[in-house]
Amino acid sequence: MSGLDPDLVRRFWTREPVICAICRRSATGLGYMPRHGAPGIWLCETDAPHGRKVYFMPKAELDAFEARAAREALDVAGPFLDEVGETRLDYLTPEQIDEFLRRLLLGYEDALRRMVLSHEPPF
Repeated sequence: MSGLDPDLVRRFWTREPVICAICRRSATGLGYMPRHGAPGIWLCETDAPHGRKVYFMPKAELDAFEARAAREALDVAGPFLDEVGETRLDYLTPEQIDEFLRRLLLGYEDALRRMVLSHEPPF
């Protein structure tokens, strides 16, 4: 382990659970804190067992995972635009925008979780 990355912890630490530090879904009351009084990170139920890994992950590594996950999310959401026959987002109906964003966000969450938990190289 490379040790605590304060930038990473500041990115996810709040007094109340808000967002999972791994998948970015809603956090529950579960989290990881290396010692009493140290800042912690919040996690969802699915990712709670992996909090220690993310807590000590170097910021550059997590940033690389996030960039890859964003690109993969486009691969998940992009085909929806083909399905509706429109590539300009400002031409989509509100329902189509909701579906596009749902696919984009779920694609990102799933890709990020897979990469972080499967020890894929972040490049």
